[in-house]
Amino acid sequence: MRKPSTQKKHASKKVSSGVAVHKYLKSAINEQNTAKREQAEAELLRQASQLESLREISLELVAELDVEKLLKSITARACGLLQSSGGGIYLYRPALGKLELVVSIGVDAVITGSYLELGQGLSGKVMEFGNPIVVGDYDNWEGRASIYSGISFKSVVGVPIRRGAEILGVLTLLHFQPQKFAQQDVALLELFAGYAAVAIHNARLYQSVQSRLNQLEALHETSKSLSGEYDLDHLLQSVVESARKLLGSSTSSMYLKFGDMLELMKVTDPSYPTGQRLRLGEGIAGRVAETRQPMWVDDYSTWEGHAAIFDGMSIHAVLEVPMLYRGELIGVLTADEYGESKRKFSEEDGRLLSLFASQAAGAIHSARLFAELRHRAEEFAGLYEITRDLSMQLDLSTVMVKIIERAQRLLDTPCCSISLYDTNRMDLELVAAIGPDLPVGTRRQLGDGLAGRVAQSRTSIIVEDYQTWELRSILYWQIPYGSMLGVPLLYGGHLLGVLDVAEIKPSTRIFTETDLRLLTLFAGQAASAIENAKLFDSLQSSNEDLTLAYDATIEGWSRAMDLRDKETEGHTLRVADLALRLAREMGIDEAQLVHIRRGGLLHDIGKLGVPDGILLKNEELTEEEWEVMKRHTIYAYEMLSKIEYLKPAITIPYFHHEKWDGTGYPEGLQGEDIPLEARIFALADVWDALLSDRPYRKGWSVERAIEYIKSQIGIHFDPKIAGVFLALIETSKS
Repeated sequence: MRKPSTQKKHASKKVSSGVAVHKYLKSAINEQNTAKREQAEAELLRQASQLESLREISLELVAELDVEKLLKSITARACGLLQSSGGGIYLYRPALGKLELVVSIGVDAVITGSYLELGQGLSGKVMEFGNPIVVGDYDNWEGRASIYSGISFKSVVGVPIRRGAEILGVLTLLHFQPQKFAQQDVALLELFAGYAAVAIHNARLYQSVQSRLNQLEALHETSKSLSGEYDLDHLLQSVVESARKLLGSSTSSMYLKFGDMLELMKVTDPSYPTGQRLRLGEGIAGRVAETRQPMWVDDYSTWEGHAAIFDGMSIHAVLEVPMLYRGELIGVLTADEYGESKRKFSEEDGRLLSLFASQAAGAIHSARLFAELRHRAEEFAGLYEITRDLSMQLDLSTVMVKIIERAQRLLDTPCCSISLYDTNRMDLELVAAIGPDLPVGTRRQLGDGLAGRVAQSRTSIIVEDYQTWELRSILYWQIPYGSMLGVPLLYGGHLLGVLDVAEIKPSTRIFTETDLRLLTLFAGQAASAIENAKLFDSLQSSNEDLTLAYDATIEGWSRAMDLRDKETEGHTLRVADLALRLAREMGIDEAQLVHIRRGGLLHDIGKLGVPDGILLKNEELTEEEWEVMKRHTIYAYEMLSKIEYLKPAITIPYFHHEKWDGTGYPEGLQGEDIPLEARIFALADVWDALLSDRPYRKGWSVERAIEYIKSQIGIHFDPKIAGVFLALIETSKS
């Protein structure tokens, strides 16, 4: 056989070598493709893991309201995805101007709750400049924060937590190995920071809504407690205490308006100077009173308009609002921050305090009205006792002495005198005096000085300063009188004399219209006593006049009630007269009818203690409001039981809402346990109410009202009295 040529051998070797190279290249390409595929698969798995973490965080944001749990979860997931050794979240606290570490994971030292200044450490710089920062060797970084001394870690990355243009805080991750974080890690971490921003925003919204609900609930509870308080001093203290709690302020205070001045009445902090006065327009309170608009400043100590009375006091933020009742300025309510507090009041704080102030103003108005009514009742009771005492005296000189003693005590003044009119000589004679005065027996002409002017005009006169009064009598130039008040003693249209009281300088007291009203009432009783002493045989007539005076006062009270409650205007007199007619038909003794009429006129006197918001409400009352309304019978008892001559009439104001079947109030009496007068009056009261127009309905026809009365026999009404009443109505119709 022929051997292959050398050329063929070389060709065969080349083919074999090419096949090997081809196989090698093919294997290398396959290995490279496998690596790329594995790398791509790993990247897909990493992205899928990231997306799953983000999806789970999204679900948590919807289901979880606890912001601390959410922030911990976000930090933990970021640590897991970026394979970091630990991490944390700082939140910015505007009131402090600092960052607070609220979440910390993977750091053994207890540093949660620590603070960083802006620009301090990596997180402080991220907050200050608003950009992400990556540090590969934190141990040797010149910007390292001191709170991390003793904690060894190398790599740190921090990104801002943003919502819109606002930076809420910083999200950080750390690793114990250097150079562990790259730019792509920053992008992923910013996604987690975005979720943290949403969690913080949602939590703040929830907290804001929850805080508002808590405030409204507290406002409701506070208003309920105020509505039942009628002691003015206790009420004022309750208002400032409630305002402080409602706003969470350092202190709260209240000014009340008197004329053109504001007086600081109550402060929750006892170191504040109560009793200080401000003019309208002076300080914040004066400006609020003048403009009737809320006002607040962030630092009262540096505010150019601050009142001098607060110089040297460490007062910072101040919020003050007007207390208005039906357009009338009652005063100014304040909330203050002092000492180390950095709080600033907001517009929302202003709205909340204004809402409370309007309710407080209504409560103060009601308490004042109640106090005035109680004061008048006490005055009237005192006058009644004085009158009874005077009516027992028949000696004229004794009566004169008792009159000036009682008048002096009644008005708490050092000087009092009485002059009697001499109808024959047509002049005045001084018959009794307390304090500096001319000798008893001194006479003066009508028109001379205060007493002469009062006698001549038969009208009362108040003089603010007798020493500068151009009409003063020459007889009194040497006596240092200050303010004086004189009233005529009139009886049956006839002038009996003049009663006057006076202050002695340096007293600055000026007699008021209230003093005038009280002395005028007393003068009426004094005149009766004088006439009694002069005309003993006309004692009975005097007593009748006295009774008329009492009844006129009672009718005045009833008219005051009607004026307050327009819904029942005229109701009081009508129902009292109807009750009298029914009582006569029932054969009630004539002497008892006087007490029935008085009780009828005063049957709703207790409603003066019911707040306007309840009494004048057009809608149906709530259960709580109805309980307050039902207390008017108790208020009536408390007011009238102190007046001796009204005690026989008290059964109607107290028991007229009892029902025959025992379902009434206040005692829940049944049947004949209910006083007869109250059973009679209940029919008259309901009858008039049914026939009267109300804002929410027209008055019923007589026929319809009769049917209703019949339906309530044995339930609301005494069957026997109802029968007499219906017969009376039928007679009236015919």
